[in-house]
Amino acid sequence: MTTVATFDPQILSTSASIAQFLNGDQETGEIFRFAAPASTSTSFYKEQDIGTVINKLYYLFSNFALTVASYLLHAVRLTDLSKKTWVMSRHAMADASAIKTEKIFQEHLLSRSINTHRKDTSDYFLLPPMHTSLDTHPNLNSLNFFHENGMCRGICHWFIYLYFKTQSHFTDSEQHLRAVGKQFEQGAPRQAAFLNSLALPSLYNLLRLEVRRDYSKIEVAGKIPEQIFREIQCRVPGVYGIYTSSHQVVYIKINDNLQYLFDPTKGCIKITSTQIFKNAMEPYFNTHDNTQEILIDNYTQIN
Repeated sequence: MTTVATFDPQILSTSASIAQFLNGDQETGEIFRFAAPASTSTSFYKEQDIGTVINKLYYLFSNFALTVASYLLHAVRLTDLSKKTWVMSRHAMADASAIKTEKIFQEHLLSRSINTHRKDTSDYFLLPPMHTSLDTHPNLNSLNFFHENGMCRGICHWFIYLYFKTQSHFTDSEQHLRAVGKQFEQGAPRQAAFLNSLALPSLYNLLRLEVRRDYSKIEVAGKIPEQIFREIQCRVPGVYGIYTSSHQVVYIKINDNLQYLFDPTKGCIKITSTQIFKNAMEPYFNTHDNTQEILIDNYTQIN
């Protein structure tokens, strides 16, 4: 069956059309619509029961079966169907992981996020690579539309852009973060997938993001996680990107008592204690290459 594409790749051929694609106006309307008072919001978390365990096993089995099917379809050159099946497998894994995430963070989990393409964006991710004058990553001047290994970088920067774009309209930070986070509950939108293909200078320029040139580098060799957590949380209020060797998250500090973490793999988490921050970040610190530094970029938006 032939896929009928509704996303026109020519949108990405001129500076004006790219700017229109990345203006975020539609997403801003959705953020305002999703915004509900934090006091009336409901938690994702429910006490674990036998049904929850069965659901998790079902999602894990679905992930395994879909992953195998994707490899087999790729082997027989049914590439588009293989990619669609791969995205479905990542969603099944995300559903399984969400059960544990919801149990750990309970009411602190404001919204979920899935670190793969949205299922309804196949008109974008099935497009073949395209030559572009933009600086791209990892292949120079070749725009890749499909990302099988996740899109934490593109998702984080699109989250940051939407956060800055709507920040002045909110007085309740929790209400704001929950509403922005909902943009990623079904996976990465097309804009995030596009940004994930770009080299950072091009990405910063398109989103009008400014990054401190003297960004912080945290040495991790010989340090226990608690020391690293303190080094991150002692920073002045602001919006930060935390880069380990394999993942990126967004850390937003309102003040010493009010902080948030947006993880493309988990969602938006309200940080009210060092233990919650540890629960969110420790898996990435444990897998971090200790010969490398952890980078903490401080973002602002150019008016």
